[in-house]
Amino acid sequence: MESEILMQLHRRVLMDFLDVLILLKLNNGMLSDYEILAHIQKRFNVPITPGTVYSCLHHLEKNKLIREVHSAKKKVYALTSKGEKKAKILFGMRDKILGLVANLFL
Repeated sequence: MESEILMQLHRRVLMDFLDVLILLKLNNGMLSDYEILAHIQKRFNVPITPGTVYSCLHHLEKNKLIREVHSAKKKVYALTSKGEKKAKILFGMRDKILGLVANLFL
């Protein structure tokens, strides 16, 4: 039961922070939707549907944080200047975000 609860929390956190995860990953360079999906599944070992990733990418694009770029026969995504600023702020807030999570258990 403990491992099931942990897996459920793991998935919830990942889903709630999917946009943040994508922004921070794109801060390292352009990626295709498939590469983003593969990274999430490999790094976090959580099954996630392509539709979930596409929906998040659409939301980030709509908010002008990322942009679609056509490169070598595939569509890739890159941060906009607004997205770069937000990623930089998120990196700077890392300890505060971890503190928020820690405060759940105090």
